[in-house]
Amino acid sequence: MFVQKTIAIDVPIAAPVENLAQSASKVLFYPCSGFDLEVPVTHFAPVIDVFWFVDRGYFRPDHQDTRFNHLDRPADSISPIFKHPDFDYIRCTLEGPAVDDRYSVHIKPCVLTEFYLHIPTGRTSAQI
Repeated sequence: MFVQKTIAIDVPIAAPVENLAQSASKVLFYPCSGFDLEVPVTHFAPVIDVFWFVDRGYFRPDHQDTRFNHLDRPADSISPIFKHPDFDYIRCTLEGPAVDDRYSVHIKPCVLTEFYLHIPTGRTSAQI
């Protein structure tokens, strides 16, 4: 029997991001992120250096979670993903297969890394 459990984590998004500036790690990891990119990036860009967005639907053709946001296409055909007036796209790198093979028993992850300039602060961030 399958029992679904829900875990609620209360994160004070409205809290001053300056409190994070003292953190040793400047990485934000966001599993099951889908297309929820804008709020984390725009809110934390002043203090976070690297954003990791992870979702099994990325780069998988016609995946139900990402097809409406066009993230279900091959990774080498969708960069830049993030578009916002406060950010300038710099470049990207691609590691692994550009398309996820859902039938493979050996998972080879695809890592698309995009580099952006946060115009208001002059900081460069990587979004993976």
